[in-house]
This record gives sequence, C-alpha cells and structure tokens, in this order.
Amino acid sequence: MNKINATTYAQLLYQIGQSPDQFVINQKLKFFVSLLAQRGQLSLIRRVIKKYNQIYNQKNKITTVKVETPYELDEAVKNQITLLAQSLRKTKNIELTTIVNTQLIGGAKIIIDDLLIDTSLRHQLDNIKKIIK
Repeated sequence: MNKINATTYAQLLYQIGQSPDQFVINQKLKFFVSLLAQRGQLSLIRRVIKKYNQIYNQKNKITTVKVETPYELDEAVKNQITLLAQSLRKTKNIELTTIVNTQLIGGAKIIIDDLLIDTSLRHQLDNIKKIIK
C-alpha cells in the first residue's frame, strides 16, 4: 500500500471542509480520521494540519505574521507590522500573532508567511561571529 503524504491529506481535508452541509463534513471527517488510522499514518496529523492551514490561507488570501520580541508590543507597533505585511504581500487579510520570548536580548523576529526578518541581537551577534572566523 502506497503511503499518502501530508500535503495530499491536507488537500483532501480542505475539500471536505468545502461542503455546505455540516452533517456531511462530520461524516467525511470521521472517515478521514479512520483512513489515517487504517493506513498507520495518524502520526502525520500535525503536518497535515499545518499544510491544511497553508492551503486554507492561500485559497483565502490570508497572510500569517508571527512576531517574536523580548517584550509585549503595543497596538501602534502591531499596526505598523500589519501595514508592512499588507504592503509586502499586497493583501488586507493579515493574521497577526505576537510571542513574548524573554530569551531574545533585543530586536525581533518577524515571519511573514515563509519570509523571516530576523533583527534580533542574537542573530546579529551570530553574523559577526561568522565574519570574524
């Protein structure tokens, strides 16, 4: 039996969710989970969900933005980051998530879909180390 990859399962899951009938969706989801179990691929579920989210966001033109800083951001900064993402991705649909990471000494890590903008002090120090070696 050929193994099905996470992307294929995610595409199937997306198609299941397109039904207008909630009962049909529930029945198909039960079948979907049992299919994963029968094929011994329940361990793929996290990757399937991640791929599903990517497919959903792409189809609905949603840009995900994750900002990691050593402190809580105020609304003005969040709005500036949202505007930056909107201009980079040419969309108004921004899903912003902020994470406080006290391990960062300063700066920020911003991930816009798959684009990483790393202005953290740790990243800058690592770059300096590479240059010196």
